[in-house]
Amino acid sequence: MFTDHRNLVFLTNPHGTKGTSEKVVRWRLAIQEFDFDIAHIEGKSNIAADGFSRLVKKPEREAREAAFLELDALEEVQERVLSPDTHTLISQFHNPMVGHLGLEKTCALLVDAGHKWRGLRRDVRLFIKQCPLCQKLSQVKPVVIAQPINIGGEFKPFSRISVDTTDVVETKDGYKFVLGVVDNFTRWIKLYPLKTLEASEAATCLLDWFGNYGFAMELLSDNGPQFVNELIDAILKAVGTQHILSLAYSKEENGRIERANKEILRHLRMFVNQSKVMDDWVIKLPFVQRIMNASVHSVTGFSPAALLFGNVVNLNRNILPTPVNESPGLRSDEITSDFYQAWFDRRNEAQQEVLTASANIQKTLMSEHLGSLPAEKVTQFEVGAWVLAQPHENPMTGRRTSHKLQPYFLGPYEVLSKKDANTYILKDVVQDKTIKRHVTNLRPFYFDIQYTNPRDVATIDRCEFVVEKILDHKGDFKAKSTLEFLVKWKGYADEDNSWETWKELMHVTALHEYLRSKNLAKYIPGKPRQRKEKQPSKDQRGTRKTSYKKKKRAKS
Repeated sequence: MFTDHRNLVFLTNPHGTKGTSEKVVRWRLAIQEFDFDIAHIEGKSNIAADGFSRLVKKPEREAREAAFLELDALEEVQERVLSPDTHTLISQFHNPMVGHLGLEKTCALLVDAGHKWRGLRRDVRLFIKQCPLCQKLSQVKPVVIAQPINIGGEFKPFSRISVDTTDVVETKDGYKFVLGVVDNFTRWIKLYPLKTLEASEAATCLLDWFGNYGFAMELLSDNGPQFVNELIDAILKAVGTQHILSLAYSKEENGRIERANKEILRHLRMFVNQSKVMDDWVIKLPFVQRIMNASVHSVTGFSPAALLFGNVVNLNRNILPTPVNESPGLRSDEITSDFYQAWFDRRNEAQQEVLTASANIQKTLMSEHLGSLPAEKVTQFEVGAWVLAQPHENPMTGRRTSHKLQPYFLGPYEVLSKKDANTYILKDVVQDKTIKRHVTNLRPFYFDIQYTNPRDVATIDRCEFVVEKILDHKGDFKAKSTLEFLVKWKGYADEDNSWETWKELMHVTALHEYLRSKNLAKYIPGKPRQRKEKQPSKDQRGTRKTSYKKKKRAKS
């Protein structure tokens, strides 16, 4: 072993370690298992060891690049605003004609065109983040964390029940739906085949449930017409049951029955595919009900049947092999009134212990669930903020089905208030009305007020155009059908001005201002609105439709 430290030559001194430092002694103990000799060399000859023992200073270029990375990371956190020139430049490389491309491709287009500046990626990222169309048409839904809620009700059987319907294949007898009623505590479920979603059929099923299990304190359902109607309201009022409605498209609020619906369809698929007959699912429905009521639930720790009947009712009898320890039945002469009383007392005591154990388990799990999420991690939207919402219906037709070109998110809507932990009251600025939405159906809308007006963006959903002002009119006010008004459209050149009818404009604010300026205020009807409720018809738009298309291509 070669070293330029002369003192180490005496490391293997056979005369002992007297006077040797403790550090050198530790070295000697660490290497004493090896057989070697130590020789001294000059430092300039000990190149390998000398190089590895030195602290090398980081090159100036690498240090400068690291500093730039730290600076960029800091600026990413800070709130930034694009300058008008930068915004205009990026918009030339990110639009419908060029393509609403992502960060990398947009940056590449700018660089290829000779546009480079410090912070280019950061500015492009901000531009795309605030692009209205990219936000409304994005299929990437941000992570939204809802506040955990208690959907169990009281911890006793049949106190709160949940109901819902699910679609199935129509049979030759006309059955198309399954109505499920589930007890929120025991998870006991009853399944009813339905031909229609009329109130009378749903009411018959609820009366059957009440007749078998008593009147519930609370009934939880969605806003379907089969549950929200005068007949159901009258029945629930008569029996003293409170009707709780879940928010539309919020599966969390009625989670018991929503989860049960998946199990119903799963077991039905197994049956009909095994038998290769799709039309007889109604016959299989009681067997699906038996499976669900006989299965041990992971939350309660017992099967619904066990919680209700103990071991008296065996839903698996003749389905599974008989246990070898099953007690034999009694003879008729052994069954007396004293036997019934003793049997009832023992069963009642045992059943109370089972229900108490299950209630304690569910209370513990619910407590952990409600306290599992810190308040600061729950998604919150401030009053006055703007949000986008997943569509519940086609805004053009009002129907639940949507067309393939409809935006994935509608809006933006203005947040007016918070109804409860996870429900927000929003303002539809186009129709001037309020709507309710669950937090999981919302996402924030990012914009810069100097470049984007949220109200103008919201008109995209209904393909509406904003009236800037009325320029002229023709026709007779005594015959409104003859009236037409020359409209200046916001955001379009004078060549796109068009004549529109009284019917299309009668509630538009710009028309009311025009009538006041012409001393015709007596003809202003009703409450003013900022926008037309729908587009002009093809005949009414005339040349504006063509000019609009040409304008769109030119601007793109």
